[in-house]
Amino acid sequence: ADESIPPLRRNQFGGLITGPIAKNKLFFVFNYEGIRERRGQTARSVVPSIAARAGQLPSGDVTVSPIAKPYVNLYPVPNGRDFGDGTGEYSTLAKSQIDEDFFSSKLDWSVTDNVRASGRYTSDEAVFRDPGPLGVWVFPLQSRNHFFHSEVQTVHSAKTVSTIRGAFSRVNNAESSQIVGNIPAELSFVPGLPMGTMTVTGISDFGGFQARARPRTFIINSTQFNGDVIHSSGSHTVRAGSGMDRVQFNQQSDLSFV
Repeated sequence: ADESIPPLRRNQFGGLITGPIAKNKLFFVFNYEGIRERRGQTARSVVPSIAARAGQLPSGDVTVSPIAKPYVNLYPVPNGRDFGDGTGEYSTLAKSQIDEDFFSSKLDWSVTDNVRASGRYTSDEAVFRDPGPLGVWVFPLQSRNHFFHSEVQTVHSAKTVSTIRGAFSRVNNAESSQIVGNIPAELSFVPGLPMGTMTVTGISDFGGFQARARPRTFIINSTQFNGDVIHSSGSHTVRAGSGMDRVQFNQQSDLSFV
């Protein structure tokens, strides 16, 4: 049967403001951009058929354990093809969501006729919510990135110019999982923790690697300082400088939470 085209809505907006703060001395630029996206996609999974849930398999009838039955019933009921092997197709409209905000600002300051300073700050924060195909999990991916850069340039003479720079950046990516389905607390494998994942040969994973490997975080802090001096004399130019970089990488990336 023909299927409807999944919906897509994307809004992108923003603005820029610039001007002087102090005439001929201090100037600013501020920019903002935002994105809001809602996208639908058809997700297909292989789930136990209605007959299989009652123990009626093509190879013969079996007794479904009372302990296993609540977990089997966590899988949605097929709404598509019957594959004839005790499984069926479950199709649903999975809706992903993207929210992003980008800020950028800069200051330029003419301290004196010979000294100029500037500073720039950029922030980019976004959340991507990726739905699982069974309608039980949503997997958010969140990023928070901050960048700062400053510079002071001094004209010592018509032949000599020095520049000092400092910068800091922080890149923070986090992956998590959220249960949005109605799962009784007593079915959790570990009391007090959310529902775990299940892998059964022949049907789609319940949660799978995405749920099993989260939460995960990756944070990089980078600090930089450098400076140089340029001296020109006739047809010769001499440049000397030095710099320092410090990078710190923090991460939590376990294969399984428990």
